[in-house]
Amino acid sequence: MSSPIDKRPKFHLYKPNIALISGISWDHINVFPTYEIYKKQFEIFVESIVEGGSVTYNLDDIDTKEIVNNTNRSIRKFDYSMPDFNIRNGVTYLQTIEGELPLEIFGRHNLSNLMGAKWICQQMGVDEDDFFQAISCFKGASNRLEKVYSKNNSFIFKDFAHSPSKVKATVNAIKDQFDEYKIIACFELHTFSSLNSDFINEYKDTLSNADIAIVYFSKKTLESKKMSNIEFSDIVKAFNNNDLIVFDDSSKFKDYLSSMDFNKSVLLMMSSGNFGNIDGDNPAAMRYTEARLQDYTNYFFDGIEENSVDFKDNYDGQNLEPVVLPSQLPNILINGAMGIAVGMATNIPPHNIVELIVNNLNTNNILIHCLKFGKL
Repeated sequence: MSSPIDKRPKFHLYKPNIALISGISWDHINVFPTYEIYKKQFEIFVESIVEGGSVTYNLDDIDTKEIVNNTNRSIRKFDYSMPDFNIRNGVTYLQTIEGELPLEIFGRHNLSNLMGAKWICQQMGVDEDDFFQAISCFKGASNRLEKVYSKNNSFIFKDFAHSPSKVKATVNAIKDQFDEYKIIACFELHTFSSLNSDFINEYKDTLSNADIAIVYFSKKTLESKKMSNIEFSDIVKAFNNNDLIVFDDSSKFKDYLSSMDFNKSVLLMMSSGNFGNIDGDNPAAMRYTEARLQDYTNYFFDGIEENSVDFKDNYDGQNLEPVVLPSQLPNILINGAMGIAVGMATNIPPHNIVELIVNNLNTNNILIHCLKFGKL
């Protein structure tokens, strides 16, 4: 979403010259209550691509193919599909014109995305040979099938997967890559959609390829989101797995994992949360995580109680905080921002308050009010 007061998806605002659609997977049921409404957003997106631009799309996704083929927009269309590959001794090899190319990444979903990325790079002037040379050592994005532990015959991966299609794709990727290993898949129901009784049935068979399937959810998260409690039996039924193990207590979940034999096993942890802080990563001191806010910051939170954004556990797991914070007040332009991190930096200067009032019609009344009453 763009903001609590603008419920359009952000990608409707991009108006790209080069676009890619890798697939359509229903999520965010609080904003898009039906799949058809969700799918409609991609139709709008395709119509927003600039004339003469291009859309690269996954030919294997039926709905994506339909949307792209039905548009009358004057744009170029490039399709891609799953490449030929094989797996030997836990390594995925991509078939290219020059022969087999060993990859660090694996899984059909990643390989499909790889082909889409190749098309995008070629449109930007990157030679195919240069692309393959670079992709051979690409280890993948953080929290996406990220290997966090490897010793002898034991592996641990973590993944941000939370939508049904991503959960299924992640489990299947691990199963294909480690077909002779025991697969232990752990999934946390954490987002509003995943905890919604009208949506949870979308997870049917997503964990079926795991040898041991575990689902964890927190009652505290349900309470904070003002959602009804979920019965263990309803979760088992929704996932269509009678052997599914369900926990709502992080301590019992941790004890269960600690008691397992991980010899020749792969442990997969999938969540957009932290499984109730199961890793024991203690929070930073309060002085580093909290701040006193001025009165005008109330405008940062208007509408946030309307399920406009997803929430996650705060630093100590006692409360929830928004994953993103859309604001009616352009604070980053008012006060500016400066910072540096690993591989990136920002330096945004404070802007003239009069120019902000003139050029931000949606927020000028708020700015004028704040100035009038000395809140800025």
